Amino acid sequence: MRLDTHLHVMLKPFMGRPATEPETLLADLARFNLDGGWISSVEALTTRDLAVQKKSNDALADLVRKFPGRLAGLATVEPGEMEDAAREVERCIQELGLIGIKLHPWLQAFSVTHPGLDLIMAAAGNLNVPVLFHDGTPPYATPCQIAWLARKHPRTKVIFGHCGLADLWPDAVAGARENPNIYLQPTGAPPMAIRAALNALGPGRLLFGSDGGFGTARMIGYALAKYRSVLTDDMMDQILIRNPPIIKQETVDAKS
Repeated sequence: MRLDTHLHVMLKPFMGRPATEPETLLADLARFNLDGGWISSVEALTTRDLAVQKKSNDALADLVRKFPGRLAGLATVEPGEMEDAAREVERCIQELGLIGIKLHPWLQAFSVTHPGLDLIMAAAGNLNVPVLFHDGTPPYATPCQIAWLARKHPRTKVIFGHCGLADLWPDAVAGARENPNIYLQPTGAPPMAIRAALNALGPGRLLFGSDGGFGTARMIGYALAKYRSVLTDDMMDQILIRNPPIIKQETVDAKS
């Protein structure tokens, strides 16, 4: 399976845009020889209401079940709900079959120092699932801030979803070099960031992501071209095929 591990879906019309048609998204991926990907809900990232996020997580799980093996879901929770948020992480993994967590500190407006985030990170670590962060946007989502959090939770796999974007990629690479539980996904970062990440870490801690789902299929093609401008075919195969199963949870089965 060749996977795009950074995709978004709109489970219902949002901000004047129609709900995502998963068949269309999969067709867009297939145009570029990709078999599927990891999806998160836009609606869940734009609310601080855990009840709304729970409904979104349920809907995401329903969507994923319609495309087994092709789509995998990342749940979203609100750190301010403390223990309830951690319990929702457990429910999403153990009962709904989602494979990780997606958090957006800037959009969700929380600091990495929030005590609720420690509970979420601990739950993810106990379940052996990754936490994918939006990174690269001050004031709440810089790579250094998220690297600090990853250092506090060395058992939890942390994915930098943008490798620092255009300006902060050196911090993202440095953070991953210092913390072996950090993985880089240079979505939105320039080719020089991919090259620096490769030189610092090798291909084993890199993932492919396009940020697809918001725009046209050209976003996916552009992201692939950017990666391929730096990486060999074998490295691309590692990042697209071999790395995602290693990084996602493998020891906790749904409904276990």
